Amino acid sequence: ESQVSMPLAWLGSACFLYQIYLDFAAYSDMAIGLGRMLGFEIRENFNYPLREMSIRALWTKWHMSLIQWFRDYPYYALKKGNFTWASEPIRILIIFLLTGLWHGANWTFIFWGLIHGVFLVLERGR
Repeated sequence: ESQVSMPLAWLGSACFLYQIYLDFAAYSDMAIGLGRMLGFEIRENFNYPLREMSIRALWTKWHMSLIQWFRDYPYYALKKGNFTWASEPIRILIIFLLTGLWHGANWTFIFWGLIHGVFLVLERGR
């Protein structure tokens, strides 16, 4: 039975995050380039999110089109609708739960979304 040391596990996690970023940013850049070739202007989808030191700043620069859609539609619907139970922290948790589901309909993505939502709520509370 082999075990991975804690520093190596953290390094692997950081490398995996970087790989996901590069993979997704590259697909976005290809779409932007193809759009320009066809005469469309497509906005950048990533703005160096891994340089940020806070979860809130990271999410304002990571997959910006998706985050904007979740803000403009479900978030504002919860904020402006007849959802008096949906306080700011509850709305954030719901949106990140939905973001997790958007990435994949399984428990790992749901958990991932909730963790990001919790960290964002905690950071905003400071």
